[in-house]
Amino acid sequence: DGTFSYYETKYPEKAFLAYWIKRARDFIKYQKDTSNLADGTMRNYCDSINSFFDYLLYLDSFGQTLSKIEDIKRDKHIAFISPESEKDPQTFTKFIGGKDVGKHSRQKAISITKVFLEWIIQTEGLAIRNPITDFDIPPQGRKPLKTHRVALTREMYTEIRKILINDPPPHYETVFENGVQAKKLSPTLSTYMLCRLSLTIRHGQALYLDKDRVIDPDGILISGDKNVNRKYLQIIPAFDSELVAKIKECQEWQNKYNSGTFKTDPVWYGGNTNSPFGKVSPLFRFIGRDPNPVSYLSCHKYMVKVLLEMQKRLKLEGRNQIITDKNSNPLDMSKINPAMLILRELGNFKTVFDLHSFRTTAATIMYEHGVSP
Repeated sequence: DGTFSYYETKYPEKAFLAYWIKRARDFIKYQKDTSNLADGTMRNYCDSINSFFDYLLYLDSFGQTLSKIEDIKRDKHIAFISPESEKDPQTFTKFIGGKDVGKHSRQKAISITKVFLEWIIQTEGLAIRNPITDFDIPPQGRKPLKTHRVALTREMYTEIRKILINDPPPHYETVFENGVQAKKLSPTLSTYMLCRLSLTIRHGQALYLDKDRVIDPDGILISGDKNVNRKYLQIIPAFDSELVAKIKECQEWQNKYNSGTFKTDPVWYGGNTNSPFGKVSPLFRFIGRDPNPVSYLSCHKYMVKVLLEMQKRLKLEGRNQIITDKNSNPLDMSKINPAMLILRELGNFKTVFDLHSFRTTAATIMYEHGVSP
């Protein structure tokens, strides 16, 4: 009936609900007074807010009480992908996904809750962003296309992430520093791989991340798309601090060494002259070489190093190995030091995984954490 008195009657001891019930009543009254909505639509509004209230009570059972809208943290309560949050309560998007409702009802619940929260922000004159974005709302219509690529297991994902953040296989580049030529450890390929592991973007999108714009106040800015008719650039709002730190390290690397002697100009997105996405300064390009981004081959060879290092650390043997020799025979990892392998030696290995498998893995991890596909 739009009064939400059920929650007052059943949970009189939950004082924090008073704020939300008052806002919900005012919101429903506003919708009735200003919109000519059918009774069924109003029921959808009430049912969606009921689902949000159920989530507030669920969080409260974990000792996380949200007494006002400012208490909602997007990366903690709405949709997260950072693995260090796995032991926390479910996010709202995953909580809704676990309710016994159809996909269409989940879409309504999340989208209407987004409208409700936006109404609170506007009516209270708050200078905050809505914690729910369009990215969190499950798509309607046809089923998303499936990929034939396999995803890495969670254990592999976790180990690879540790490797890329803490101890990535070394990659050296020749730079000039104070007029002296030197070889230095480069963050370029390891950061590229972490982006592929953490974000559901294609190889081409990763290559053309713009070093000057990739860190946006709302998240990670994707500079373009294979769909040339896209009107708005995608921003992936859920990201973790370690990924941001790696991206910033790569920005500093480019700004320091791809300047002066090795100054590079912006290039057309995707290498296509007059691309609708304009020119970008790629985050991932080698110092002092072609101004275009790094090649697919360089990324793939580095991926092989990363997978070998993961296989060695997890002590995968026999049929459990994901990288074998070219004849599909298991490897003796005690005789292999992935960090010391040179480019031509990396061609001696075989794996069913490719760079797109990292995108599949990122999508799987996001889905498991309640982020819509």
